[in-house]
Amino acid sequence: MSRLNSSIESKETQASQAAISSQLNNEQRLGLEEVLRRKDNENKKLRDELDQTRRNLDTLVLGRRAEGTAQLQLEAYRQENARLLALLAKTPQYSQFAQFAIDSGSGVRYMNATNPSEKAPSPNQNTRQKPCEITYTADPNEGLGDENGDEWIPEEAYRVAHDFRSRCAANVSKALMNTLLSDLNKVWRGREKKQISRIKSDANREVQYLRREVAFKKPYQQVMHEQDVKRLKSELKDA
Repeated sequence: MSRLNSSIESKETQASQAAISSQLNNEQRLGLEEVLRRKDNENKKLRDELDQTRRNLDTLVLGRRAEGTAQLQLEAYRQENARLLALLAKTPQYSQFAQFAIDSGSGVRYMNATNPSEKAPSPNQNTRQKPCEITYTADPNEGLGDENGDEWIPEEAYRVAHDFRSRCAANVSKALMNTLLSDLNKVWRGREKKQISRIKSDANREVQYLRREVAFKKPYQQVMHEQDVKRLKSELKDA
């Protein structure tokens, strides 16, 4: 009997140990499954990030290509514009306008005074004048035909002004900045006209002076011929 009881207790102990081992193994399995689930989630997240990175890289590459294509197209437009200006410079009707555009460096940009979104009414204009009413009278001496030279802004000035607006004056609208450019351009062009007029007057006076000098001076060949005639007459008289 004693031996039987010992055997039963031993079996119970083994069963208890097996149950505990099974429970520990089950807990370990659950823990490993949880770790595996987290790893699967991390792998999925990394795959998603990798796919998104690839898409961003593809977008960036396409954007770079598009930007490069746009730059090439822009350069082609610039070359074509320069060629057209050179052709216009050879025509009597638009030669002075083409020279005006070429002298502006990187080209000119037209400020459309009749378009409120392109140019706002100037605060310096006559208050009785309508916002988009054009009162400009073409100057025949400019060689621009009926074009308002004050509305043709050098491209470099336009770029500098709007870069400044973007960085330091974001509350100023594009139309209002264009109005400022047009008003300043009018002031600078007025000074240029005065300078050109003064230079032309000085040049005309110099030309008139030189013409008078030439009119009163005998040609060199004529002076030498007269001296030879006098010398021969003297020699003839002494002979």
